[in-house]
Amino acid sequence: MGITLDEAIKAHIRKKRKYLHPEYSEALVRDTQLHIKTIEQAPKDPKMIGARILKKKEEKSHWVDVMKRDDLSSEIGALQILRSMIRIEENGAVAG
Repeated sequence: MGITLDEAIKAHIRKKRKYLHPEYSEALVRDTQLHIKTIEQAPKDPKMIGARILKKKEEKSHWVDVMKRDDLSSEIGALQILRSMIRIEENGAVAG
């Protein structure tokens, strides 16, 4: 039997939390923190997530600052993963 969306999200975040350790680079830890925060705070509606992704991509295209662009890339990636998990659940195929 498959797992719920909430269980899939929790498992994903649990895997990501492994990188929140001083042995990893500061950049990786920062990226991971932003990834987790983005997923935790995002709406669970694929259309809303899609709109947010488009907004973040547009915002990214205007930034020259590398750190800000990296942050936006992290947020976009996290939102794309979340949207995929939601779509899989909608199709009844979230697997354990």
